[in-house]
Amino acid sequence: MANVSISIPAGACDCHTHIFGKYPMVPERRYTPEPAGPEAMAALHRSLGIERVVIVTPSVYGTDNASTLDGIKARGATARGVAVVSDQAREEELRRLHQGGIRGIRLNLATA
Repeated sequence: MANVSISIPAGACDCHTHIFGKYPMVPERRYTPEPAGPEAMAALHRSLGIERVVIVTPSVYGTDNASTLDGIKARGATARGVAVVSDQAREEELRRLHQGGIRGIRLNLATA
């Protein structure tokens, strides 16, 4: 990946990115994304000088937040996430997501 010749401020954050890969997608999705794993995301961010990231669970995974949690784990302390939860989410699930680095939730009231 080529380096970019623009100046990015120290501490810059990509505040909305997705991880796509080995995770099962919902059948009723409207698109099928190409794979884009944590390694590719990290390489892109390094080339741009982006230090922090917010990973958002894409609608193609429904309420399965594994891709986001795996992305946060791979990135470490510089990552946080936004999970998709059902309107029936229980407190235990929200605690588990928080422990995995999730700091926001999203409700998808329409299908992908």
